[in-house]
Amino acid sequence: MEITPTYGVQFTYWCDKQGRIYGNRLSSLIIEGKFASQFQESLQRLGKFCDLIVVDEFQDFTSADAKFLKRLMTEFEKEVIFVGDLFQACVATTAPRQSPYKDVRILDEEAFVRKRLNLPKTKVKVDLDSFVKSHRISTKVANFVSTNLGIKISSDGQHTGQVQYLDVENIDSLLEQTSKILVYKSVEKIPLKFRDKALTWKLSKGLTFDDTTVILTKSALDILTNDKKLKEASNAQINSLYVALTRSLSNVFLITPNVWDNYKKKI
Repeated sequence: MEITPTYGVQFTYWCDKQGRIYGNRLSSLIIEGKFASQFQESLQRLGKFCDLIVVDEFQDFTSADAKFLKRLMTEFEKEVIFVGDLFQACVATTAPRQSPYKDVRILDEEAFVRKRLNLPKTKVKVDLDSFVKSHRISTKVANFVSTNLGIKISSDGQHTGQVQYLDVENIDSLLEQTSKILVYKSVEKIPLKFRDKALTWKLSKGLTFDDTTVILTKSALDILTNDKKLKEASNAQINSLYVALTRSLSNVFLITPNVWDNYKKKI
C-alpha cells in the first residue's frame, strides 16, 4: 500500500523511503485515526460485496491488532467471525509489549474475550464448542491435555494413540523411530544423530506429525503433575506445552528431565 507524499513528515514512522506503509504497522495506523475516512469507506465497500468477514488465527494478533479487530466487529454492519485457538497464543515471536495476553490468564476464553477485548454480550457470541474437537489428536491425547492442563479439547476420533512416559531403557530405539523430537528451547542439546528430526516447541506450532517425542523441562513436568504449579504457570508456559502435546496424529512420548539426563550419560 502506498500513500501520497503530500501527507508529509507525520507519516515517516509508518512508511519506508518509497512511501509504502509497513504491514506490521497498519493496525496502529488505523486505530490512531490517520485514515479514519478511508477505513469507513473500505467498510462500506466491503458491505456491498461481502455478507461475512472471517478472521482466521486471531490468537496471533498484537494489542494494536486487537483494537483494530474490535473496531471492525463493532463498525462493520454485517457479520464478523473470529476463528482461533487462544491456547496457542503467546507461542510466537510477538514482543511482550505488543501482546494483548501479557499478565492475563486465558484459561477461560469467555472471560478473556469479555474483559480483555471488552466485547459486550449483546454484540458478540463466544462459541466454545463448534471447534473443540481436534482433527489431529487422538481421544487419549485429548483427555490427557484436558486433565493435566485444564484445557477443554476433545478428538474427532479419527486417530488412535496415547501419551506415554518413557524410561531410560527404551529411549534410543524410540528416538530412532519417532517422527519428530520436540524440545523446549535448543535442538543443539539433542544427540547429533537425532538432530535432523528435532524441533522446538515454538516452531512446531501449526504443524502435524505421525508421532512425537516431547522432552519435558522441569517446569513443564511440574505443570503436568502438580495442580498448584498449573495454577501458578504463565500463559506462555501452558500454551507452549499445549502446542507440544497436540502435534501428533498418534502417540505422544514424554521424557522427563531425570530420564533424559540419565540417557545422555549413557551415550
